[in-house]
Amino acid sequence: MALESLTRWLGGFALIAVGAALGGAAVHDDSPRWFAVGVASAELRAAKDAPAGVTLAHLLQGTVVEWRGEVDDHVKVRLEGYLHRTQLAAIKVPPPAPAPAAPKQQELTDLLRASHLAVTSELIGRGSTQLLRVDVRYLSADGRPVVPKAARHAGTLRVYRQRRIAGGLARGDELLARELAFVDGAARCELPLNELGDPAPPMVLLSARVELAADRELVGAESERVLPAR
Repeated sequence: MALESLTRWLGGFALIAVGAALGGAAVHDDSPRWFAVGVASAELRAAKDAPAGVTLAHLLQGTVVEWRGEVDDHVKVRLEGYLHRTQLAAIKVPPPAPAPAAPKQQELTDLLRASHLAVTSELIGRGSTQLLRVDVRYLSADGRPVVPKAARHAGTLRVYRQRRIAGGLARGDELLARELAFVDGAARCELPLNELGDPAPPMVLLSARVELAADRELVGAESERVLPAR
């Protein structure tokens, strides 16, 4: 393949004028995949609207290119060829840009927007001192945190044994109950695993409740909380 004044480009995609590259031949969806340059010298550009004189290479007559599509009056082509390794210079490729951070959910401050409790837990520590840390938060009906400023409420967390029966889940005996002190719509407690039984059951249900007024309460649960074997 003959190339003249090849600058900065080998392989990949580029744009070349239809009239210059294909000698005026029309290009349609049913056109052949491969073409040969039909003029004495065709200007290869990185973009169809690149300024005149800004070229990647000049392709001599007979150079074979692969047709990749049509953009207005230009054809996108791909060119493959070979250069001697001594004719190449290494370049630094910038690292990919980090993915944008997920937008933070907007917090609500109106206590009337709270509809239920979110109960989450994680295991802390190892061995005989291992704890189950439980966090309980107010959530709105659409899943947004509700953080009523300076609001304090009393609630309860109960832990039940949980079993799989006939393909479903069944709540067993109550293992533990703890009072929760909610401040600004959140409460936390830490449960030593050795207080859940010896040994602790393989799976538990965490159920939380808080009373906001005489006629209003919020409830929530975390099901299928698996505990480590001891």
